[in-house]
Amino acid sequence: MHGIAAYTRTTTQAAPNEQILLMLLEQAIRNQNRAIAAMEEGNRSAWGAEIHNCRAIFLELVGAIDTDVAPEIARNLQQTYGWCLHHLNEANKSGSPDGVRGVLRVTELLHSTWVQAVQKWYDENTSPAPER
Repeated sequence: MHGIAAYTRTTTQAAPNEQILLMLLEQAIRNQNRAIAAMEEGNRSAWGAEIHNCRAIFLELVGAIDTDVAPEIARNLQQTYGWCLHHLNEANKSGSPDGVRGVLRVTELLHSTWVQAVQKWYDENTSPAPER
């Protein structure tokens, strides 16, 4: 397991910021799906751990927002991530999988939007390989 952990750490450290953002959102989606399953099974400790990990991701995302680049977008992201954090807390307290499902829908929308934005940026900012 040590080798896999080292590989994952190295891969993450070498990844561009936009790839890290996508990986974090993908992990949040996995955490939310596992939390829903644990809630449906009545496994409080499992859903608590998954929600805790997902909250850590959203807190990391909030901390990474650069408000100087696009203040309005940054404010909207802060509010969206804050909404997700709030609803994850409420779902954790109540044990409601529907609360997590709401956050999951938002997280999936965020992920697909970021995928499109990253692709558009790459398309506009990378030149095609020279023809031979």
